[in-house]
Amino acid sequence: MKKKVLLGTLAICIAATMVGCGEKVVKQKDKDYKVSEYVTLGEYKGIKAEKPEVVEVTDEEIQNNIDYDLMDNRSQEKITDRAVQEGDTVNINCSAIVDGKEYEEGSFEEYDLEIGAGDFFEGFESGLVGAKIGDEVELNLKFPDDYDTFEGEIQSGDEEGSESVAGKPVQFKVKINSISVYTTPELTDEFVKKNTEYKTVDEYKKGLRKSLEEQNKKVAEDSAQESVFEKVMENAKVDGYPEELYNEYYDMVKSSYEEMAEQYGMDMGVSEEDIKEEVIMQVQECLVLQMIAEKEKIDLYESEYDKGLKELFEENSENDESLKKPADLEESYGKEEIAEELLFRKVKEFLVSKAEIKIVTIDEFNNSGSEVIETEDEAAEEEMIEEEENAPDEIDENDIQKVE
Repeated sequence: MKKKVLLGTLAICIAATMVGCGEKVVKQKDKDYKVSEYVTLGEYKGIKAEKPEVVEVTDEEIQNNIDYDLMDNRSQEKITDRAVQEGDTVNINCSAIVDGKEYEEGSFEEYDLEIGAGDFFEGFESGLVGAKIGDEVELNLKFPDDYDTFEGEIQSGDEEGSESVAGKPVQFKVKINSISVYTTPELTDEFVKKNTEYKTVDEYKKGLRKSLEEQNKKVAEDSAQESVFEKVMENAKVDGYPEELYNEYYDMVKSSYEEMAEQYGMDMGVSEEDIKEEVIMQVQECLVLQMIAEKEKIDLYESEYDKGLKELFEENSENDESLKKPADLEESYGKEEIAEELLFRKVKEFLVSKAEIKIVTIDEFNNSGSEVIETEDEAAEEEMIEEEENAPDEIDENDIQKVE
């Protein structure tokens, strides 16, 4: 009797495509094509690749993250009964006139500027001291002689066909919309309890260090993974692609650019040709990953899916307020879409496990032609930089990064 029960259970497990009786395979997207008709794999096992060393976390990085949290929790006091003073944050509208014409890069609205921070070139911030809410201040200044490469950033005039404004007179017309004073809290156990998952300052600092160490480790692993996969792609031959797969990726890539452009209020910044080139690259990578998964019989199991969904949620929820729980991510993208992403990650992990990896310094890794994968914080910082493109070019970027 006992033997029959075990055999019956085994039959059920096999019928449900289960491994270890409880590990059900997650269904992937249906394909109306044979991957082998498009892909000829080259060498993909035993790939020789490099992995950048894990960067050591410094006390300065920890302090930068603390400063970020403190700044993020500043209190704001609106000022209505006095003029602008040093240290105030003013919200302004600004237009700039150069050679009798409006200079678009120097014109913006609803911008918060801290007086005395030195974000604008000399004379701009000090020229607003003493102004009151509603005042329109006229500032007759001159662009720095090195403005085209001011603070190491490429400024207007460096692009082909554009005229440099370096050293030229400029007239700014600035309207004061509001005046505020921000107060930064002190780092105390009380602050930590209220604003973090920790209870004491010491626990908070240790937690930051651990998070940064894990982040740096992931950067090294992801960089090695992409280095291996890049060589796998170089060794593979992809001859054409299914039209439906191309259309799927085209819609996804183009909508991504359109959403970003709408979010930041600017043009997409890429041509139709650029989009098609990116789509073809992603389609080819998809086909190669599908081919390896088929050949090596790599499947994604429910437990792996559940774990991966949580990780994807943690990666995306920080920058998407609509995501409150992992199920929201699944509802937004669909289970099959997420399952494919997680399967591809598993295939890449398989490739790394079969590769010959050499640990090198970051400089050696970059000099080899590979690039260290940016962290999510760095990616977020790039988005912030793009978001501020409507502000004057001379604004410095904030180097402080925040741990997820």
